[in-house]
Amino acid sequence: MINKQTVTSMTLAFILSGCAIFSSRVEIPKWYLKLPVKKGFVYTVGTEKGDKIENAVSEATKVAAEKLGSQMEMEIEANGKRAQEEVQDIAAVNTFNTTFKTVMAKSLSDWTVYKQDIVPAGKQDGRVMYQAFVVIEWNETAAQERVLQQLKADEKLYQQFRSTDLLNDLEKDVADYRKRRGY
Repeated sequence: MINKQTVTSMTLAFILSGCAIFSSRVEIPKWYLKLPVKKGFVYTVGTEKGDKIENAVSEATKVAAEKLGSQMEMEIEANGKRAQEEVQDIAAVNTFNTTFKTVMAKSLSDWTVYKQDIVPAGKQDGRVMYQAFVVIEWNETAAQERVLQQLKADEKLYQQFRSTDLLNDLEKDVADYRKRRGY
């Protein structure tokens, strides 16, 4: 038989366990959910929890960088398909793809941490936990400028792509970037 004291104890335990769950909730920064939009730049986010602030930040940054890499892989693939449609020379397309991939791979390391925040994330196994939120910024147009310079360095390849929409778009993006930067 359940008595009044048992019901009261169970209710109190339930309330306290609810408070414990509530106290470990993490407040997500508003900026994390609304990424900046800036022409020629790509932003990606990452978050991670850890018992050491440095580890949480490092892992959150790694997550954001991996997302950026995946996003750029899809763009590289799309540009490769576009090049194949616009230029019927398979050797030229292969050279373009190799140049584009090489330059973009080198450029992917040019990201910077745009914003970060660390918030308490409760306790786990008796240790205080922290949640890190990170946004990284990558200058896509600067990378496109490097691709364009590399293509122009290969005269034969440049001549094959000179009249394509792909190269025209690339040159326009780079010209807009230079104008924004004042050179």
